[in-house]
Amino acid sequence: MEITILKDYVLLKPDQQETKTKSGIILTEEKGKRANMGTIIQVKDGSEFVAGQRVIHIPYRGNEWTEGGETRLLLKEEDILARVVE
Repeated sequence: MEITILKDYVLLKPDQQETKTKSGIILTEEKGKRANMGTIIQVKDGSEFVAGQRVIHIPYRGNEWTEGGETRLLLKEEDILARVVE
């Protein structure tokens, strides 16, 4: 499926939730809990963001779906809180 971004939205690939801590403790999955970080896949021309940037966004915002085993999130730019600088 091909997506064309409209208005002030960005298309993200959400980060996977950690299931194990650094010390080896296994975490149980919380139903409905979504990551609040992700990598931008696509933006509209003129956006302040670019594809490939990692960002932190407000949790539980946007529209999430899964296609071909890949989870995607369509989110308004205003719901992005920060860029991740590594």
